[in-house]
Amino acid sequence: MPQHHKGPRLWAQPAFEGTDGRKREGVWVIRDGSAKRSTGIRVTNRRKAPPEAEQALANYIAEKYRPSRERGRGAASIPVADVINIYLTDKAPTQARPEEVAQRAIPLLKFWTGKTLADVNGRNCRAYVTWRAKKVARRELEDLRAAIKYHRAEGLCNEIVEVVLPERSPPRERWLTRSEAARLIWAAWRYRETQKGHMTGRYSRRHVARFVLVALYTGSRAGCLLPEGCWRG
Repeated sequence: MPQHHKGPRLWAQPAFEGTDGRKREGVWVIRDGSAKRSTGIRVTNRRKAPPEAEQALANYIAEKYRPSRERGRGAASIPVADVINIYLTDKAPTQARPEEVAQRAIPLLKFWTGKTLADVNGRNCRAYVTWRAKKVARRELEDLRAAIKYHRAEGLCNEIVEVVLPERSPPRERWLTRSEAARLIWAAWRYRETQKGHMTGRYSRRHVARFVLVALYTGSRAGCLLPEGCWRG
């Protein structure tokens, strides 16, 4: 059977030794079938690409895929990918955090590519929520709703398309007490790694203690605190 094409995606290319014998550090690479394009962004956490790499992927997708701007078409003839890409090109750069809009567009494109605006209905929106986590799905679907509204306002679609959003998550009712936070930080700071059943002298969770301390005092999100895995060490 032919191999299924996964579409454009980020891949953490490991460090390697060049033909000149010099070691090259790992970088995030955009893979698209057999094609590869380096983003030039160093890999510090193989499990999570930094926002700059996500932005590079979004830019690559937008450059590769030129959406139609034919006016007055019906919903069944308009790919959702067209709508998202037009929004990324026209509106996202004018917003306060365009890189976050681009990052949220990546899962939207993965799910909705191959579907048209006629497929944007309650069943598919609920399927998207199931595919993603509820909290992030609502914010991403809000972006899709904004993209569809902008697309129609530009006269590119002659039908009204409604995005069905999940219910908002209930507000947080409980927070860490001061003593609970202190115990969490202290446990991470004192943690020593165990290898082959023996405790070593390596304190391998102190970066977690630093992260928790800064997060609690600043109230910042994890993405703001860990753009480069900077709490390692």
